[in-house]
Amino acid sequence: MFLRRTLRILLVAALLLFPVRVVMGSDAPDISQPVILVAKRELRGSLFAATVLVVRPIENRGHIGFIVNFPTRTTLSEIFPGHEPSKQIAEPVYFGGTFATNQLFAIVEREKNPGGLSIALTDRLFAVFDAPTLDRIIEHESAHARFYFGICTWRSGQLAAEIAGGYWYVLEPRADIVLRKSTQDLWYELVNRLETAMRMI
Repeated sequence: MFLRRTLRILLVAALLLFPVRVVMGSDAPDISQPVILVAKRELRGSLFAATVLVVRPIENRGHIGFIVNFPTRTTLSEIFPGHEPSKQIAEPVYFGGTFATNQLFAIVEREKNPGGLSIALTDRLFAVFDAPTLDRIIEHESAHARFYFGICTWRSGQLAAEIAGGYWYVLEPRADIVLRKSTQDLWYELVNRLETAMRMI
């Protein structure tokens, strides 16, 4: 009894230090709104092994998203040599997914939609798809943005089937997860806390 109580106290302390809210319900999680996906260990050996993604629905019940914890070794200054604003960004470009890997995208945190071909991920996070808006983000808002090669896509019903199959934890979207400074241990921290929380329920 004492050990169980101690473990509960430690779990609560850990969740307070890095709180996450699991999307739960009597049925399947609601993915008609943006969510964060955390790969379960069952995805070991697949492309999505040890990934954390931010995902949102699109038309026809499909979904798009970005892997947020796979930095590459490429920087913007290597992509745009001679472009002074890009030289000021030391953070690498991230691998967002296997679709459109030759294109650059951005996620930016700001109060309003930046315009152009941009869509909301949360009330303060926006995915940017067009070059003029990307240029503006690089030049003026890079401190609140992250840049990606490629995106992830799911056809209608595919993501719901993966969740029903037990491959993903589903969380409410949070900017401090999506744009965390260092993502090196992000998956390990999240999956360990989620597994512990599930065992304690």
